[in-house]
Amino acid sequence: MKTAIKPPLVIDKSFAHSRTHLLSKLAKDYTLLMPSAFFYEVFTTVPEKRALELKDFPPFQRVHIGTLLKQERKTGKPADSINFREMNFNPMVASASWRLSADNAKIVEKDKVASVGPALDFWQDVLKLRCVPGFSEDELGSTRGSDEEFIHLCEKLREEYRIQEIAKEFAWIHAPKLNPHWLYYRHLQTLVLQGLVLLRRYPNPGDVFGILRTEHDVHDLEYLTLGLHAGSLATAEISTLLSKASMSWRFRMLHPRGNLVEPMAKPGRTTEHIANSQKN
Repeated sequence: MKTAIKPPLVIDKSFAHSRTHLLSKLAKDYTLLMPSAFFYEVFTTVPEKRALELKDFPPFQRVHIGTLLKQERKTGKPADSINFREMNFNPMVASASWRLSADNAKIVEKDKVASVGPALDFWQDVLKLRCVPGFSEDELGSTRGSDEEFIHLCEKLREEYRIQEIAKEFAWIHAPKLNPHWLYYRHLQTLVLQGLVLLRRYPNPGDVFGILRTEHDVHDLEYLTLGLHAGSLATAEISTLLSKASMSWRFRMLHPRGNLVEPMAKPGRTTEHIANSQKN
């Protein structure tokens, strides 16, 4: 009898930190996916937090988004199958006394620069030039409008042709073929959505945005991109305030029919609320 294939579920750092005790339970029903951003954030946090997050961490699959994006560009085909070797954290890493070696620290920093740099450059250009690929000047006026107008603007990123037009502006060779099955499609959605959020958050050209906050946004980009691609995300960042643009808000914005695993909204309840629906 064949073992049933478990559906994928991307775990972001906020969920891993606050809901560690539930990961083993979720691992019985899902294949847990972790992007490389998780490793950078875990290995560079304070030892006590790392020990808490990695204690009894269940088996998972590590996904290197940069490699998959290069694969799509090279082959001209979507990376619609995510199947990597299952891994476990070495128990030594979960110890508060463990430290990265100097060589490994350099590797982690190199990976950070490679992933963070391009997104930061893009968002800085957005704020400097006050423009976003795929959107007209008139449309971007909604970043200064009402909440309803801004939400309507962001919803345009659900439109397939809109993402294809954005890809053309990025000179991506497979732009006409893009659809939600492509990882690059999800990458563009998350990258540009954050550009719109930043324009709203910093409405004046002279506004200064916090570099540390924005680096965190780049790591969020990986969790969100992979979660959208897998159609399933677990996060503890569940604020519904538009000004927060939380992980759950962004996931619902870009994949309204996706599976979102989040803590219960009502205080005092410790079980998990799983919003299941059909995948886009």
